[in-house]
Amino acid sequence: MKTRDEVSRLLRNYLDVGSETMESEIDTIIAQGWITEDAEGRLGLTAEGRAFYDKAAALQRELWAERHAGVSDEEYLITLKVLQRFIHNTGGRAWHH
Repeated sequence: MKTRDEVSRLLRNYLDVGSETMESEIDTIIAQGWITEDAEGRLGLTAEGRAFYDKAAALQRELWAERHAGVSDEEYLITLKVLQRFIHNTGGRAWHH
């Protein structure tokens, strides 16, 4: 289990959002009943949260298979590298920077 602060920091870095936005999102997810927060600030999935996570993960696997049909791992990797180069060349910031 991670604390609210740890989750907030990790997601802010990944999503590039402010701390107030992340705190608000965590509060929303708690209110939806998908996670809980204990007295020490550690967050944990509820049974409903686990079910939602499992459903989302299954959908992600289906979409991945659909989108990658006929595309080799090598082709996919080359495509990502080229797109990241485009982003870099135009002054953008790719997620890995």
